[in-house]
Amino acid sequence: MIAACLRRVLDVVSGLHMFLKDDSEFRRQESGGELIDLRQPPDDQPIAHAKAKTTQAKRVLMVGTDANVGKMTAALELCKAVSSKGIDTRFIATGQTGILIAGSGIPLDRIAGDFMAGCLEDLILKNAEADWLFIEGPGSFLHLAFSGLTAALLHGSMPDYMVLCQHAGRRLMRAQTKPIPSWLLLTHSLGPTTLGGVFSITASGMTISGDPWIGPWPSVCCQAGPLNWRNAYGKKALLPPYPTS
Repeated sequence: MIAACLRRVLDVVSGLHMFLKDDSEFRRQESGGELIDLRQPPDDQPIAHAKAKTTQAKRVLMVGTDANVGKMTAALELCKAVSSKGIDTRFIATGQTGILIAGSGIPLDRIAGDFMAGCLEDLILKNAEADWLFIEGPGSFLHLAFSGLTAALLHGSMPDYMVLCQHAGRRLMRAQTKPIPSWLLLTHSLGPTTLGGVFSITASGMTISGDPWIGPWPSVCCQAGPLNWRNAYGKKALLPPYPTS
């Protein structure tokens, strides 16, 4: 099927950990369509030196109580909302789906552990002149499978703010036994900066107000449609209100 697509001059985009370009048969057919491996790591892989904190851009890192709770969706909606005010705002993709949407980024989970934070830092520095950077955040701090990614994101981005995303109504982390409040408190205490806000993501599009399970921060839904930016303000507001004129 892949070879047939290439012969018909169709591009084939893959988010797999295995690379299509490693297959000699596919390469022979590539004169037609193009093979695009989204998880191809960058050639230059530095280590981190906390240089991200020197940027003009304010850095907002998306974190979650679990994997697959809508962190990328929240980042894209926030980025769109701030950009609509005429502010230079950029989405920093760190996973294959985010790269596919943004057209650029780094596949963090395909980079050797020593260099994950450094590769993210390098990407941050390349966007240093922006006003705001919303950084996609795979995984969760204490998820047994993905915590390494989250630590690298924290150290590589040196965030000014973090936005905690929670699947509305979920009481326990998926495949774990700890209740979600303990994860929230850990996220808050580990962060070098301010935990800016909480966004409850629901498949039904229902907005949850003041979900007691995730704390006193404002909750808004951003999966079903455009984010109502004003709902994000509260005692621990993520961003100051921008003038509308």
